[in-house]
Amino acid sequence: MKKHEYPKWLYAEGKEPRLVESEEAHEQAGAGWNESPVVEGQEQDETASETAGAQIEAPKDTKTSEEILNSKTVGELRAELIARGYIEKDVKKMSKDELVVAMGVF
Repeated sequence: MKKHEYPKWLYAEGKEPRLVESEEAHEQAGAGWNESPVVEGQEQDETASETAGAQIEAPKDTKTSEEILNSKTVGELRAELIARGYIEKDVKKMSKDELVVAMGVF
Protein backbone atom coordinates (compact mmCIF):
# COMPACT_ATOMS: atom_id res chain seq x y z
CA MET A 1 0.00 0.00 0.00
CA LYS A 2 1.29 3.46 -0.91
CA LYS A 3 2.26 5.61 2.08
CA HIS A 4 0.76 9.11 1.93
CA GLU A 5 2.27 12.32 3.28
CA TYR A 6 -0.16 14.45 5.29
CA PRO A 7 -1.61 17.00 5.33
CA LYS A 8 -2.50 17.10 1.64
CA TRP A 9 -5.07 18.63 -0.70
CA LEU A 10 -7.78 16.50 -2.32
CA TYR A 11 -9.83 17.53 -5.33
CA ALA A 12 -13.26 16.49 -6.62
CA GLU A 13 -15.07 17.71 -9.71
CA GLY A 14 -17.47 20.54 -8.90
CA LYS A 15 -16.34 20.83 -5.26
CA GLU A 16 -13.94 23.07 -3.37
CA PRO A 17 -10.53 21.47 -2.67
CA ARG A 18 -10.29 19.82 0.75
CA LEU A 19 -7.26 19.65 3.06
CA VAL A 20 -7.02 16.29 4.85
CA GLU A 21 -4.77 15.79 7.85
CA SER A 22 -4.54 11.98 7.99
CA GLU A 23 -4.98 8.77 6.05
CA GLU A 24 -8.25 8.20 7.93
CA ALA A 25 -9.60 11.59 6.81
CA HIS A 26 -8.42 10.80 3.27
CA GLU A 27 -10.41 7.54 3.29
CA GLN A 28 -13.46 9.26 4.80
CA ALA A 29 -13.51 11.75 1.92
CA GLY A 30 -14.93 8.93 -0.21
CA ALA A 31 -15.04 8.24 -3.91
CA GLY A 32 -14.38 11.01 -6.38
CA TRP A 33 -11.68 12.76 -4.33
CA ASN A 34 -8.24 12.70 -5.94
CA GLU A 35 -4.75 13.99 -5.13
CA SER A 36 -4.74 15.76 -8.50
CA PRO A 37 -7.37 18.13 -9.85
CA VAL A 38 -7.27 16.27 -13.19
CA VAL A 39 -8.42 12.65 -13.29
CA GLU A 40 -6.54 10.35 -15.70
CA GLY A 41 -8.44 9.96 -18.95
CA GLN A 42 -10.63 12.98 -18.25
CA GLU A 43 -10.80 15.57 -21.02
CA GLN A 44 -9.60 19.02 -20.10
CA ASP A 45 -11.41 22.16 -21.20
CA GLU A 46 -9.51 24.98 -22.95
CA THR A 47 -8.70 26.74 -19.68
CA ALA A 48 -7.29 23.57 -18.17
CA SER A 49 -5.22 22.94 -21.30
CA GLU A 50 -3.69 26.39 -21.06
CA THR A 51 -2.59 25.78 -17.48
CA ALA A 52 -1.49 22.15 -17.88
CA GLY A 53 1.80 21.63 -16.12
CA ALA A 54 1.41 24.77 -14.01
CA GLN A 55 1.65 24.50 -10.26
CA ILE A 56 -1.75 24.07 -8.62
CA GLU A 57 -2.10 26.45 -5.70
CA ALA A 58 -4.37 26.02 -2.72
CA PRO A 59 -7.32 28.42 -2.68
CA LYS A 60 -6.25 31.75 -1.15
CA ASP A 61 -9.03 31.78 1.45
CA THR A 62 -8.05 28.45 3.02
CA LYS A 63 -5.89 28.00 6.10
CA THR A 64 -2.40 26.54 5.96
CA SER A 65 -1.56 23.35 7.84
CA GLU A 66 0.25 25.44 10.44
CA GLU A 67 -2.82 27.66 10.96
CA ILE A 68 -5.08 24.63 11.25
CA LEU A 69 -2.85 22.97 13.85
CA ASN A 70 -2.39 26.18 15.81
CA SER A 71 -6.16 26.68 15.92
CA LYS A 72 -6.68 23.26 17.51
CA THR A 73 -6.78 22.91 21.27
CA VAL A 74 -4.25 20.80 23.16
CA GLY A 75 -7.06 18.32 23.84
CA GLU A 76 -7.89 18.01 20.14
CA LEU A 77 -4.23 17.47 19.23
CA ARG A 78 -3.83 14.86 21.96
CA ALA A 79 -6.97 13.02 20.85
CA GLU A 80 -5.78 12.93 17.24
CA LEU A 81 -2.34 11.58 18.20
CA ILE A 82 -3.89 8.92 20.42
CA ALA A 83 -6.16 7.96 17.50
CA ARG A 84 -3.00 7.63 15.37
CA GLY A 85 -1.61 5.09 17.84
CA TYR A 86 0.49 7.19 20.20
CA ILE A 87 0.57 6.04 23.83
CA GLU A 88 -1.89 8.10 25.87
CA LYS A 89 0.36 8.61 28.92
CA ASP A 90 3.18 9.90 26.66
CA VAL A 91 0.85 12.25 24.77
CA LYS A 92 -0.52 13.73 28.02
CA LYS A 93 3.02 14.85 28.97
CA MET A 94 3.54 16.80 25.72
CA SER A 95 3.26 20.58 25.36
CA LYS A 96 1.28 22.06 22.49
CA ASP A 97 4.50 22.65 20.50
CA GLU A 98 5.55 19.02 21.03
CA LEU A 99 2.08 17.84 19.94
CA VAL A 100 2.27 19.89 16.74
CA VAL A 101 5.71 18.46 15.95
CA ALA A 102 4.42 14.95 16.60
CA MET A 103 1.67 15.59 14.06
CA GLY A 104 4.51 15.56 11.52
CA VAL A 105 3.96 18.93 9.89
CA PHE A 106 7.06 20.84 10.99
